[in-house]
Amino acid sequence: MTSLLSVVAYAIVRSALLEQRDSGALQRAFANATVMRGVLTRKEAVSASLQVLPRERGSPVYLVVGDRVFTPGVVEPPYQSLPQPLRIAVRRAGTGRQRYEGQGQSLIAVAVSLGTQRATYIEVSPNQTLERNLRTIRVALVIGSAIAALGGAALGASTSRRVLQPLTRVSGASEELARGGLGTRLPVEDDTDLARLVDSFNRMADALQARIQREARFASDVSHELRTPLMALTASSEVLAGRRDELPERSQKALDILLSQLRRFDRMVLDLLEISRLDAGVSDVHLEPIPVKRFLERVTKAAGYGEVPVSVASSLVTLVVDRRRLERMVVNLLDNAKVHGGGATGLSASSLGSSIEIVVDDGGPGVPEGERERIFERFARGTGARFTQGSGLGLAIVAEHARALGGKLRVEDRPGGVGARFVLTLPRRENV
Repeated sequence: MTSLLSVVAYAIVRSALLEQRDSGALQRAFANATVMRGVLTRKEAVSASLQVLPRERGSPVYLVVGDRVFTPGVVEPPYQSLPQPLRIAVRRAGTGRQRYEGQGQSLIAVAVSLGTQRATYIEVSPNQTLERNLRTIRVALVIGSAIAALGGAALGASTSRRVLQPLTRVSGASEELARGGLGTRLPVEDDTDLARLVDSFNRMADALQARIQREARFASDVSHELRTPLMALTASSEVLAGRRDELPERSQKALDILLSQLRRFDRMVLDLLEISRLDAGVSDVHLEPIPVKRFLERVTKAAGYGEVPVSVASSLVTLVVDRRRLERMVVNLLDNAKVHGGGATGLSASSLGSSIEIVVDDGGPGVPEGERERIFERFARGTGARFTQGSGLGLAIVAEHARALGGKLRVEDRPGGVGARFVLTLPRRENV
């Protein structure tokens, strides 16, 4: 706004000064033209008369009579240095006015017809003083605008910080609440209007926390209740499996389907219990140093993935992390690669500044760009997933464990070939 006002003020002042300058040049030119009209009438020496005319220093004057051009008895710029449009106007009408740039400065030329002998008086006035004044005004306005802008910005920033500080606290509390900090609350404010906002926010947070905890308890209770009949079904099916050879072929196929679905059901119940514990925040983080390469090799072999090649960067020897959580995350990523990606093709770990990356590559069809966030949601599967397998919770559990450890999980295309690459990023801690 300050700059706009400065521009408007400069435009108004410039217009007024130019108008004043033009008016002065016109008055002087017409006065001198009147004098020269009398000189032509009395047949006096034209050049000598031009020399004594009152004019500004450095203002060339010309008298054009027919095809002849008279100048004072001093060195003047040649008549041909005048702009061609002005010279054409002089030949046609004998009168004209034009601003132009010449001799490295701004000039205004005024031509006045003398009304006799096809004579025209021309006076050129330099705008050097005007330009200098305008330059001074421009500098003053620029400096003033800069000072006003900086002062206004400083005052505005100081005022806005004071005014927006409560809203900043509300924003920070909202972000903390969105990250899972259900116990986040705002302190009581003295201001009446802000107190209402704080009270509404805290009541909303209380209701949200109560609802999430209620849903977590419900999922946990349901999972616990399902464990008893599931264990009974599993035990009964194992008895039948022990006598599988005595059953007819159709019954054997039905038993195989029953056993596979019971195993899937059992895995889903266990995953639901783990999700419930993560939601309730009852699962603590136990950090300890582990040898990375030996740990990953042991986990892959124990989970039945001993054929998956494991590579660890030489700079990554030990890692401070929750052993149980990291094992669960690695196994879930390998299981996901087996079920949905045609099997894992590699497991690697490397150091990246203050973080470490654990990467699982698979040889499947990959994950489309539009589904790379959705597959980490609970019970979400990609369009290419085999919906009859898996619980739909494996990647969600990995993402929750990564978040609890201060890391994150993402998926991208596997470099140099088809397939997906799941990247688990965790902070690198030097000690417990």
